[in-house]
Amino acid sequence: MTVRRIILLTFLALVCLGCSLLGAPAAIAHGGGLNSEGCHNERRTGGYHCHRGTPRAAPLGAFNPAPPADRSSDVVIAAQTLLNQLGCDAGAADGQVGLQTRAAAARFASATGENDAQVDAGLVRRLAEAVAAGERC
Repeated sequence: MTVRRIILLTFLALVCLGCSLLGAPAAIAHGGGLNSEGCHNERRTGGYHCHRGTPRAAPLGAFNPAPPADRSSDVVIAAQTLLNQLGCDAGAADGQVGLQTRAAAARFASATGENDAQVDAGLVRRLAEAVAAGERC
């Protein structure tokens, strides 16, 4: 086999490989786990999305793809910052409601005699009022 023929066959093989990769981008997106409609739950974000066909509503039991409007990462960061200003030790203001943030919200609720320790816009409002009043956890 001549060098020219080897180069031509290699080029053709690469072109065929490129065409097959361009023709199936959804298959390259991830390793699988799609249901019969081409959809799946996304572990990283808790969302539900489809790769082929018309997206349908998430089936019962699927995760809610978006957090409630009053629990965006900005609201959580504000709550963490205010909790830390009050001395409740919410940890880093990273926008994630982890164990330390939940414990700090519970400490604040306990210190103020409230039952609601949910990290949401209502908590941020109460925290801001507590900071303005000079309260501490």
